Amino acid sequence: MMLEISKISRKYDIRRLNDSDADIILSFCRKNTQFYEYCEAEPTREQVIKDLHIAPPGISITDKYYIGFYEEETLIAIMDLIDGYPEPEIAFIGFFMMNKDLQGQGIGTAIIRETEAYLKATGKTSIRLAIDKGNPQSTYFWKKNGFSVIKEVDRNGWTALVSENYYDNQREGLVSMKLYHYSVDSYQGAKHLTNDYKNNYQFAEPYILALRESRE
Repeated sequence: MMLEISKISRKYDIRRLNDSDADIILSFCRKNTQFYEYCEAEPTREQVIKDLHIAPPGISITDKYYIGFYEEETLIAIMDLIDGYPEPEIAFIGFFMMNKDLQGQGIGTAIIRETEAYLKATGKTSIRLAIDKGNPQSTYFWKKNGFSVIKEVDRNGWTALVSENYYDNQREGLVSMKLYHYSVDSYQGAKHLTNDYKNNYQFAEPYILALRESRE
C-alpha cells in the first residue's frame, strides 16, 4: 500500500519532487552551507538527480518518496522517505533538510512529529536514519527528537550514527541502547537478542553508504 503523502502534514502542502525540480532543490541545498561543510562536498545538479532516483537494494522506486513541504510556493523542507526499509515495519529517512531561513524556529521538529504520527497510523513501528557523527547540529536535532543510536557505520574515515525512533515498546526492548558502539562482530554475539532476530536484523548500511557515495 502506497503512502498517502497528502496526509503527512495538516499545515503544509506535500509534493513529490522529480527531475523537473532539480534546480529548485539544488538552490535550496546550496543555501545550507553548514551541512555540506560537514559532508566535505558541494551540492551539484548531478548529485540531486542521483538522489532523486537512488533506492535501497530490493526496494522499488515507487516506495521512495522524495518530497517537498510547501507553504504556498515557499519550499519549507525536503525529505527523502523510504517506505518499508530496511524491514517492512520501518520507514527510513535518507535525507531531511530545512529551509535555511526558517531554521531554529521549531518548524523542523514539528514536521518530524507530524511525519511520525502519520507513519505510526499506517502501522510502522519505527523510523530509522543515519546521522553524520561529525555534524553536532544534526546529532543534536535528531536526539532531541527521540532518536537513539543503535550502531556506528564507518566508511573511509566518515562515520554514520545509525539511529532509530521507536513506537513499539517490544521492538525497543529488542533493539536497545545496549547496541550503542557495538561492532559488527560484537553485535552478532550480543546475547540479549535471540538468534533469529540477530540473523534477520538489518541496519540499512547499503542505502546509507550509497547516499554518502552520491555526495562525495
